[in-house]
Amino acid sequence: MIESADIIDYTYEDFKEGIDSIVSQIKDSNFKPDYIVAIARGGAVPGVYLSHKLHVPVQMIHWSTRDLND
Repeated sequence: MIESADIIDYTYEDFKEGIDSIVSQIKDSNFKPDYIVAIARGGAVPGVYLSHKLHVPVQMIHWSTRDLND
């Protein structure tokens, strides 16, 4: 059973504010990335948002710790 203390209420607005904060930090640093690298699955959505906001392409990478030789 999940207790209420284990649940984090992270809204879409929170997500957008987080993306905007990252974009501001990158712009304030005067760093212009050539592209955004995002880890497939969990990093895909924030990677695409950053890519769109910064007007640079995104490159997805895949990492798995599973033995895929089965």
